[in-house]
Amino acid sequence: MIEIENYLKKIKKPISFEKILEKAQTLGEVDANELKELIDNKVKNYELIVNDSGKYIPIRKTSFRVGKYHTFRDGNGIIISGEDTYPISFERASKIVDGDTVLVDIFPVSKEKTCYFKKLISRSIDNILGEIKKDGENYYVVPEDPLKQKLIIVLDGDNYIE
Repeated sequence: MIEIENYLKKIKKPISFEKILEKAQTLGEVDANELKELIDNKVKNYELIVNDSGKYIPIRKTSFRVGKYHTFRDGNGIIISGEDTYPISFERASKIVDGDTVLVDIFPVSKEKTCYFKKLISRSIDNILGEIKKDGENYYVVPEDPLKQKLIIVLDGDNYIE
């Protein structure tokens, strides 16, 4: 499967599973189930993206990036993806908090690039210090950290709902 993995890294335009399977067969790697599992793992790990027509393309060949969000005091922030950074405004980052791993869509604005938040991949918050408030029958936590003020956690028994 090493040869097909190298092939997947070199894809320049969206390609169907059938075309990838054909290439695997020419390389002598013909187990369709293993190939599907390999591709599914690459999609899960955001190495490949599936477009609207169900074709696969490496994420680096798209406008999407996976990165870690970092907040500035003014509420705006940046997404750090590898060695690249992309500014993101407070309005576009309203559902994410400092340290989150996110999928963003990059687009140019004059000479700079900025991004839109698309999907939360993982949240790195283990504990949040704050004040528990009650609203009728419901409880919620208001974080003390000003960088996490946009995060409200609703308590539901032993679980929480964001």
